[in-house]
Amino acid sequence: MSIFFLKNKKKRFYLLVFTLPFLLNSCYSFFDDNDIVLLKTPNIQTTNSLNISIFTATIHAELVDDGDSPVEERGICWNTQKEPTISDSKLVDLNNSSFYAVKLENLQPLTTYYVRAYAINKKGIGYSNTISFTTLGEFSSIATSAADSIDITTAILGGTVASISDFFITDKGVCWSTNPNPTINDFKSSSGEGSGSFKAILTGLTSGTKYYVRAYATNASKVIYGNEVSFKTLSVLSLQPSTEGKDAYINSRVPDATSGSGPDIDIMAWTYSGIKFITRSLLDFDLSTIPEGSMIKSATLSLYNNPTSQNNSGKHSDANTYPTTGGDNAVLVKRITQYWDENTVTWNTQPATTDESQAIIPPSTDVHQDYPSIDITSVIQSIINNKTSSYGMMLILQTEDYYRGLIFASSDYPDSTKHPKLVVVYY
Repeated sequence: MSIFFLKNKKKRFYLLVFTLPFLLNSCYSFFDDNDIVLLKTPNIQTTNSLNISIFTATIHAELVDDGDSPVEERGICWNTQKEPTISDSKLVDLNNSSFYAVKLENLQPLTTYYVRAYAINKKGIGYSNTISFTTLGEFSSIATSAADSIDITTAILGGTVASISDFFITDKGVCWSTNPNPTINDFKSSSGEGSGSFKAILTGLTSGTKYYVRAYATNASKVIYGNEVSFKTLSVLSLQPSTEGKDAYINSRVPDATSGSGPDIDIMAWTYSGIKFITRSLLDFDLSTIPEGSMIKSATLSLYNNPTSQNNSGKHSDANTYPTTGGDNAVLVKRITQYWDENTVTWNTQPATTDESQAIIPPSTDVHQDYPSIDITSVIQSIINNKTSSYGMMLILQTEDYYRGLIFASSDYPDSTKHPKLVVVYY
């Protein structure tokens, strides 16, 4: 500090003049009570009762000190980056209390937000420390169940929707598509309003197709989705070849004869001029489109009687038709393990078979009975499991002793509706 003395000629007095550093350090003493004093930073306190949900969160704050000047505005500001300001999203508290709570709404699920309390007086803005929280995911409130009862064109799925804070559920259900992340703008099945578990039947699906499914819940303005599950409908292979079909029968009476182009596939134990003979039949379908490792849900073979056959006048025969000499005409379906050609195969060159996973054609109940649904699932599964050593099926009487037999139309029979048919359902 510097002091200067001035003298008056008539009267002597002294004036003290202070240099600038002193003035600057002393200027506060010249302000009155209305001058602005800087705010102290508000202290935001959070508790376990923040009520964080999918779309909302409640933030508690405390204004510790107003900075000796009335607070004109207080509230909460937030963003998805650090250090939010009032230039970001904000909500003003109107209660004018040192302790206040602000509810943030219209937040995004599974998103981290950064929050600060703020207060404004004449001097400026004071911010609290930054806190962060993450909203709940939609999956925490809604879940999609795995598919069950999957069939060719239908499947059953469902889900569970929990009660969601500030989210009145006006509709729930599942939606699906052949593309990931389906929405209610794709296909959907509604299960009504409110929370809870539900099931839905998906219909009109395409066989052998992969579908994506999500449970959903809606309110007046939002849609939330559960986790995504996927499934594939069962595939169907239906074969009823025309003359290109591969089938033949072989006869022990004429062991070098071929019959690959004949209208019959016969399975018989009979006599000719008192000489016993046996016939067996061979069938092969093109299963190359079924991937190795597939599971066969069902395989149905359809065989139709050939009423015009020259063998036994086209009639099935058993103990009913030949009470004294006939017998049960049940037939075994066995997997063939060696290659054969329908145009060259004979009794003497017949391929080997295996007893593994064989099926049975039950005895006939009528002389012209058709067999539209013979279950050969086990045989087809064995063929798919052993593709490199499988060459179709051989039909052999369970008891090869006369008189008994079944007579069917081959793929060369004039009426194509009577050709052998195979339907395989797999996944």
